[in-house]
Amino acid sequence: MDRSTRHRQSEAPRIPLRPELVEFMDVKSLCQYQCCSKACGKDVREANAWSLLAGVQAPRSVKEALESDALSRVRSQTLRRLLADALAEPSQPLRPSQFRDFTFFVRIADGGRMIWEGDLQMASNACIDLTLTNVTSHIKRSGACPKLIDFLAKMNTTSTQDEAALEGITITLIAIRDVDQAMVSIGKFPYYDHADGDGDPDQMFLFTCREALFAVPGFNFEPHLLLETRHDSDGDGELISLRLGVDINSIEAEYDRYVDHLDNSQIQYLLTYLA
Repeated sequence: MDRSTRHRQSEAPRIPLRPELVEFMDVKSLCQYQCCSKACGKDVREANAWSLLAGVQAPRSVKEALESDALSRVRSQTLRRLLADALAEPSQPLRPSQFRDFTFFVRIADGGRMIWEGDLQMASNACIDLTLTNVTSHIKRSGACPKLIDFLAKMNTTSTQDEAALEGITITLIAIRDVDQAMVSIGKFPYYDHADGDGDPDQMFLFTCREALFAVPGFNFEPHLLLETRHDSDGDGELISLRLGVDINSIEAEYDRYVDHLDNSQIQYLLTYLA
């Protein structure tokens, strides 16, 4: 077998130019393709590629433009009639999800290290008040946060002791609607300050979120958590509950940003909207 025969047999089969591919080319690419070889030039002629490309790139005729505009008007008329028909039917009022419709995922961490996480259900539908009684026993058994357990065993703590025990502790809260598993990331809450019950066995501590849960022009809806604790020097101190609140704060005021707060029914509407 001579060299020319071997060369012909080693050539890969050539793929001809398909007419349907011409519409994806431009003048420059088609010209480059035609100049590649005699075979490519023959493909361009046989496919009538230049005429096809001219047809694709030519501007729409006046007739085509008028037909397209008429079709758009017909579609618009059809849509507005459908909308009018829908408005003629009795509308269903928005019914907000109830607090009991949600499961709340809670994570408690200390300095970024998780010390407890789990799903909590609502004890009642009056407000978001999550019971933490079993959480304390878990933290005691695991030994995940000794400083917190020691803090619950102290009575009449000072603000310095409060800060030493709770500084670095964060609480993350996520609401999951049971019916469709829609989730609302309520926020991550670091410790802020003592809130109530100074010197009493039952106390409350405020945890605030640095990011707004929702915003409208001029105002932020900023969530906070109240952690209720029970202190007992005999070692029976425990975390009692978490309660969610939402404040309305002005973003334009330099001082005294607080404007109002959402009541529980308004929080239900907000969670329904966000989910």
